Amino acid sequence: MKKALLFVCIWACVCLALADGVSVAPKGEGTQKAPYQITQMGNFVWLSHQSDMIDAGTTIYCVQENDIDAVETEEWQSFPGIETNNINGENKGAWTLNYDGQGFKIENLCISQTKGFYSALFCLGSFQLKNININGVKSKVPWGSTGILVGNMGAGYIDNCHISGTNLRATAGLIQEVIVPQGGSIEISNCSVETDLTNAWAGVIEQAHVYGTLVIRNTSYKGKITIGDESGGDVISAGFVKGLQLEEKHAKVVIEDCYSAAEIKCANSYLGLSGFVGIINNANYGEPVDIEINRCYSTGSISNTRPWGSASFLTVVYGCEPVVKDCYYNSTTLKKADKYALPKTEEEMKQLATFENWDFENVWDIDEGKSMPYLVSTLPEPCGIVALLLLTLLLTRRK
Repeated sequence: MKKALLFVCIWACVCLALADGVSVAPKGEGTQKAPYQITQMGNFVWLSHQSDMIDAGTTIYCVQENDIDAVETEEWQSFPGIETNNINGENKGAWTLNYDGQGFKIENLCISQTKGFYSALFCLGSFQLKNININGVKSKVPWGSTGILVGNMGAGYIDNCHISGTNLRATAGLIQEVIVPQGGSIEISNCSVETDLTNAWAGVIEQAHVYGTLVIRNTSYKGKITIGDESGGDVISAGFVKGLQLEEKHAKVVIEDCYSAAEIKCANSYLGLSGFVGIINNANYGEPVDIEINRCYSTGSISNTRPWGSASFLTVVYGCEPVVKDCYYNSTTLKKADKYALPKTEEEMKQLATFENWDFENVWDIDEGKSMPYLVSTLPEPCGIVALLLLTLLLTRRK
């Protein structure tokens, strides 16, 4: 009887480990001076288990110390994405996670269905994310809500984060949903997504609900977006952002110095497809809102069964008029009419002179006659504690 009971206990532990991985407490204290040192996926599991015990209003600091091989996540039955909204804990308030990847890689990550609505490395809440480099990511989530880096973001920022993979089942390559609170702001900058997506709404962000200010800059998507019958007929898909919903008077959206190189194919699209942004909607029709799209372009291709309802840059606008300046699309491959961006041939898109008022000193670069403009990379080389100490020592000696 005792042996049987021992076997049951061991088997239960094995099943629990397979469910969402083994929890391993990281070194550090989670403070700005002594951040948690993230070295393996077990540290992410541990963080996800601490979520409901962290006091509301607290900022927890994490620093990635090395490359992480996340191949073990392929065996996990559910993915322990991190939530900071603390809705199940005693505090019933939000805390913030500050995570610095320091340019190190997370490789072979496999996103599976989480216990909540959103499936992502960082599921739901307030995040300050920077210098994260996710390579070779996979997804085994069935049709549903998946953003590879973030599921739902309600506060914070994302800077210098990069996603690459092969063919992912995800609703968006970077973030599924952004909700900017009234009087608040969220900024997404210097990010890239380079992977094919299946049944996706957008290359970078599926949907943004904006009550305050949303800024997206220096960000790009490259890859194929394929939408099959699972999505149903009532869809719109876009190379960069599917939908921008401005929820309050004086809500503001700024998108600048971004591009999409998406090949979008849809078997049945009711609303249509877009090379860059799908829908911009002013929920308070007629009330003043502020939408600016500056120095952006779309290239790639659009293919769907309907001959109408699509655009090469921006498809549908309700209740407002966005200000679009110095934006272009590749008219050689994108054949849909568009009233917001200027059409340029593929040859013209490879000439610096085409792009008026663009910063080719600090933001953009181009191989004249060979490539379209591309963003200057700002992802730092991995440094870690040792490199920082050496740098500090060198500077001290110079003094």
